[in-house]
Amino acid sequence: MSKYSKDNENIKGKRMSDWKTVKIGDICEQINGVSYKPADVYDSLNENATVLLRANNIFEDKLNYDELVFVDKKRVSDIQYMKKGDILICASSGSKHLVGKAACLSEDKELTFGAFCKVLRPKTVNPEFIKHYFFSPSYRTEISRLSEGANINNIKAADLDNLTLPLPTESEQKKIAKQLDKCIKIINNQKRSLEKYDLLIKSRFIEMFGDNKYPKISISEMIEGKVPSAKKLFNKTDEIKYIDISSVDNKINEIVGYIEYIFEEAPSRAQQHIRKNDILISTVRPNLKNIAINRLDYKETVASSGFCVLRPKCVPEYLFVAVLQDKFTSDMVAVTTGANYPAIKDSDVLNYEISNPPLKLQQQFATFVQQIDKSKFVVQKSLEKAETLYKSLMQQYFG
Repeated sequence: MSKYSKDNENIKGKRMSDWKTVKIGDICEQINGVSYKPADVYDSLNENATVLLRANNIFEDKLNYDELVFVDKKRVSDIQYMKKGDILICASSGSKHLVGKAACLSEDKELTFGAFCKVLRPKTVNPEFIKHYFFSPSYRTEISRLSEGANINNIKAADLDNLTLPLPTESEQKKIAKQLDKCIKIINNQKRSLEKYDLLIKSRFIEMFGDNKYPKISISEMIEGKVPSAKKLFNKTDEIKYIDISSVDNKINEIVGYIEYIFEEAPSRAQQHIRKNDILISTVRPNLKNIAINRLDYKETVASSGFCVLRPKCVPEYLFVAVLQDKFTSDMVAVTTGANYPAIKDSDVLNYEISNPPLKLQQQFATFVQQIDKSKFVVQKSLEKAETLYKSLMQQYFG
C-alpha cells in the first residue's frame, strides 16, 4: 500500500470518532460585496482605484482576471479587501447555474468584489481544507435547492451560514487538504498536457495548410450528401444510441456518451443516422465549439437535428481539425441569428470555404494526428483515474 493510500486509511479510520458536524457560519465570516455606481468606475487601474471581481471572474473553481472592473477605493471598506484563503462566491444571478460558483484566492493581492458576490473568510478552520467543500457535489446540490427564486436566483446570507459539513480535527484538515491538493495538481497537469497536444495539432495544421497554400472549396464539396433520416431506417421498436449536444465534451471535442432509447420513445430531435468518422457540429451557440468526430462504431447511432453532420469524402481528420480552427468558430459566430437562442444554419457550415490540399498531404496530416491521439489516450486515461479518485475523496470527506 502506498503512503498516499495509508494516509487515506488513517483519516477514514478516525473519522467516526473525531469528526463533528458544524455550520459554515460557525467557522467562516461572511462579507458582503461592494455596491458602486457607473461614476465610481475607472477605465484603468490607478492610485485611486482597485480591482473589483465579479461572478464572471469565477471560472471552473478558479479565479480569472479577464474583464476586470476598476472601482474607486472610496467605495471599499477595509473588510471588503480580499485576503489569501478567502472564498469568493456568486451569490445572486439571473442564471441559476452561476449561483454558488466559488473560487479561492490563493495569493495576496489587492482585490475587492462586487455586490452580487460574497466572501467567506475562514475563522476557525484551515483555509486549504474548507475551499474543497465549496467544490464538492454536496455543496452544489444544496446550493441548487436553496437558490431558487421567482425572478432572480440568489443565496440568502442565513442559508449560507446554515450550510453544514463534517469537520475533522485540525491535523486531519491539513492532511486532507494536502491530499486533495495533490489530486488537483495531477489533474491540472494532465489537462495542460492534453492542451499542449491539441496546440501541437493546430500548429501542424497551420504549418502544412495555412497561408492560402492551396485553393479553397466549400465544405459541401468535401462531403457526401445529407446523412440518412433515422425515420426511414428504424422501426418504432428498434433500439438506438442517441447523441445530443450534451453528449459532446467541448473541452476535448469528443463524444463522451449516448442515451439508449426505443426509437418511438426517443426525443423528436433524434433524426440523423450517423456512422463512424462523421463530424458533428452543433448549430446552436457555435461559440461553445460543440464539435466532435464520431468514433463510435455502432449501426444504431442517431444524432440530434441540432447538429450539422458532415460525412467526409476527404480525409476525416483533416476536415475535423479544419472546423476546429478558431477562425471557423469566429466566422460562424458572426453569422448567428437569434438573441435568446443564437444559432447558425446548416448552409452556413456547408457554404464555408476551406483549403483543399492534395489527399496525400491530408493523409500525412491524419497519420500525424493519429500518433498524437495515441499519446493523448494515455494521458486521458491517467486524467480519468485522477478525477475518479478526487470525486471519491470528495464524497468521502464531504458527502
